[in-house]
Amino acid sequence: MIMQRNNNYFNVSKLKGLAIILLIGIFISCEKEDDIDGVNADAGENLTASTNDTVYLSGENSSLGESITYNWIFTSKPEGSNSILQNPTTATPHFIPDLAGEYMIQLTVSTGTENDADEISVIVEQGQSSTIEFSGDISTDTRWTNHVATPGIPDYLITSNVYLNAELTIEPGVLIHVKEDNAFVVNKEGSIVSEGASGEEIEFTSANEEGEIHWKGIFVKSNFATNILAYTIVKYAGNTEFNFSGPNYATAIGIEDGKLSVKNTRVINSKGYGFFFHSGDIMEFSQNSFSQNQDYGIRINAAQAAKIDNETTFSDPGLAVLIYESTLEESAETNWPDLNADARYYVEDWININSYLSISPGAIFDFAEDKAIKVNSPGTFVADAAGSEKIVFTSKNIQAGLYWKGIWVKSNDSRNTLDNVEISYAGNSEWSFSGSDHAAAVALEDGKISLENSTVKNSKNHGLYLHSGGMLLQFSSNSFMDNQDQAVKLMSDEVKSIDEATTFHGNGWDGVTIYNSAINEDAEWVDLNGSAKYKFEGWVDIHSGLTITAGAELVFDQEVALVVKNTGYLSAKGTSGNEITFTSSNETVPILWGGIWIQSSDGRNELDHVSVKYAGGYEFGFSGANYAAALAGDDADSPNLTLTNSSVTNSGSYAIYWEGGTINDVESVSANNEFINNAEAMDVVIP
Repeated sequence: MIMQRNNNYFNVSKLKGLAIILLIGIFISCEKEDDIDGVNADAGENLTASTNDTVYLSGENSSLGESITYNWIFTSKPEGSNSILQNPTTATPHFIPDLAGEYMIQLTVSTGTENDADEISVIVEQGQSSTIEFSGDISTDTRWTNHVATPGIPDYLITSNVYLNAELTIEPGVLIHVKEDNAFVVNKEGSIVSEGASGEEIEFTSANEEGEIHWKGIFVKSNFATNILAYTIVKYAGNTEFNFSGPNYATAIGIEDGKLSVKNTRVINSKGYGFFFHSGDIMEFSQNSFSQNQDYGIRINAAQAAKIDNETTFSDPGLAVLIYESTLEESAETNWPDLNADARYYVEDWININSYLSISPGAIFDFAEDKAIKVNSPGTFVADAAGSEKIVFTSKNIQAGLYWKGIWVKSNDSRNTLDNVEISYAGNSEWSFSGSDHAAAVALEDGKISLENSTVKNSKNHGLYLHSGGMLLQFSSNSFMDNQDQAVKLMSDEVKSIDEATTFHGNGWDGVTIYNSAINEDAEWVDLNGSAKYKFEGWVDIHSGLTITAGAELVFDQEVALVVKNTGYLSAKGTSGNEITFTSSNETVPILWGGIWIQSSDGRNELDHVSVKYAGGYEFGFSGANYAAALAGDDADSPNLTLTNSSVTNSGSYAIYWEGGTINDVESVSANNEFINNAEAMDVVIP
């Protein structure tokens, strides 16, 4: 038998050799089948690719009877190629071919005792080396490569809007130029993975930077968690508004009902905002940079503001982060961080807090005119910078005479705290309380708060106002400066919280103003710091024990009185040279106040080293005829009083009018009292 192949001839002996080879092949083939029970390498199908594409390999179809290891190597590649296999000891390595030609790659799998190898070929053609123009839809998963080596020449030129309906992955180093007012819109079915690397950032920019022509930006409407901009530059975007549901905004990056991570990304020269969050979720946000944008770097709501990190930078501190009108309704605790360096928040409208919000020390907030933070009954507000850099809340534009409204606490959560906080230029307009309305920088209605080591200044009205149910949990070492109305105005039951270290300077009234109310718990009122005084705008009924410390000065508006009810007592004990004063709020005119009316038989009613001036301006309703007096007692109440070392002067009527009950011999030498310049001929009447 003679076989012919390529004009070469083989004799029978050669044919016998061929038979032997065939038998060996059959043996090897059988042995290969036996290896299926052990280990069998499968490097996949031969591939084709282009230079600068990423070639993904897979040995996951290798069979095994037990755990195996993988090892991939180039057995050959085009001369001069520097391509390297990445992750070569895994089932799924990859490489980027840098030259055209054939790449032979071998996979060896091993169990430790058995191993097998398989080899594939990757034929690589020369890839695109010039700019690719692109527009329209991306409907299948797509990868954009860094294929243009010349610096400044884009890999892709976008000539109209690009709509992502599948995943677009952009490799590190890709440069994308976008023509005027065109955008990347990531629809619900799509996703964007723009993940560069340090030194190999991905860049989106205008096709005409020199002419300062802007493109529209990136609009994410997809809620895939894979959406990411990392080590990405977005320049000269924000040309015109995106169509958000609600008001429309121009922004370099926008999110509506989408998810996005933004890391190590720079947003530069936007014609609008740098980043606008409408709705959805910011997955991660860290170490970004916003510079030379015409509007705020970030526009965001109350909940997502917590995602901003302290390492993100802003070239204009006054145009850093804008928080728009929103309600914090998250169930989890939320924290607004201190922004990087001296960057500031701008609160554009009302913020309603219905959950827990804390503010980091050092944070600075500018408020638009008449806007506010309102802490509702389910909410908690903690601005605690004790021992650290103070937190600041102020007006955005005080140079134009604009005041914000303030902080309104309607929550009775005991965690509500203002500590080492500065609040300035608030109090623009009245809060709508139940009953009469008042304007104040800090206001409480049925709410609780601790206020310590803080400054409230330059309010257009009151500094601090407590309405019904308001409670000061802790109050110490505060400062009230240059508030146009009362520094502190509250009901009498809360006066006990005011401490000696709190200072008052330059206010419409320096001290504590008390409106018509009652004392229902034992209390001590301290001598206020410096020349600060207590001012009574309305009658106060004492139903429990009130102790006033030496040096305190209490002034009363016209016809206003202090009434010690039958369940209460008044103990006001000054010292020689440091007496306690009860007088008119206007001694110059003078205005006469009502006086002190004792309706209590408690033996602790005592006035010692006390001065009572310009009282007797109101007739008390005795059981019978009515009488005006600086100090009064009616036998129907069995009143009890001890008056020593004191003076009653300039009363509009009697100094003392006392019927029944008990009073010491106030005119005796041992009592050491003085009665001077009172209107009635008889200073003391004790029928």
